[in-house]
Amino acid sequence: MADFLANAVSRDRRHNRYILFHSQQMLSHYVPLLLTELMRVYQLDMNFELDHKPGKASIIDILQYIEQHYRDCTLPQLGAAFSFNANYLGNLLKEQTGKTFRELVQTQRMLHAETLLRHTNHSISEIAYEVGYESLSFFLSEI
Repeated sequence: MADFLANAVSRDRRHNRYILFHSQQMLSHYVPLLLTELMRVYQLDMNFELDHKPGKASIIDILQYIEQHYRDCTLPQLGAAFSFNANYLGNLLKEQTGKTFRELVQTQRMLHAETLLRHTNHSISEIAYEVGYESLSFFLSEI
């Protein structure tokens, strides 16, 4: 079965594009496996659709918000924007991304600071302020 599937996706290999089961026993084992896998994929697809219904924020929406508002975003502000308790949202972000809210904001700040350092003639102090740090010392401590 594995050889058939590997050969079926290869354009360089010659194959008949069908599989013939010579044993009822073999068929009785593969069909339930196939149906189980199809049900698992269907369930994943349904969960994905539920996460993207209008009016319900997905983790992608929340991360995009952080990316756009990294300069001055706070966890309570983010929670209010998506109608979540700040503590719950912080835990959700950690669970879904493996990073804390602070780490996600810091990552965005550093990405934008890197771009500005590479492509502008701004001083480090100007860049630190532009990406949301109150002072140069806070910016340097994050590096």
